[in-house]
Amino acid sequence: TELMSNEYRNNVYCPSRELSGSIIQIRKQKDGLQKEYPTIKLSSMKKGKNFSAYDPKSYIIIGNTKDLNSEQLESFELFRNGLKDIEIITFNELIDKLKILQEYLTDTSKEFVKNDDLPFWFK
Repeated sequence: TELMSNEYRNNVYCPSRELSGSIIQIRKQKDGLQKEYPTIKLSSMKKGKNFSAYDPKSYIIIGNTKDLNSEQLESFELFRNGLKDIEIITFNELIDKLKILQEYLTDTSKEFVKNDDLPFWFK
């Protein structure tokens, strides 16, 4: 999926239709959760479960930063870092994180893994 669209002005690029649409979609879903929260909470309690949602963070997995030139990447980073409650992760970034995690978890020199040993982005 394309991350960035056409150049707006002087090496400034707009988010793609797919990216901006996914942000609106996830915000709409979160809004629906918040509006229906009392009903969902009551229903979960009746089933013996304790459902809670305290302003949940949302994640979008989309696109590939390797497809961007330096100006597009700069616009993308400025855009996604400006979002306060939605984290955008690209597929190549996710794969890189999973590779690091796999290496970390399969390191035979460690006897066990403690939460304190995990990289900061897995906490």
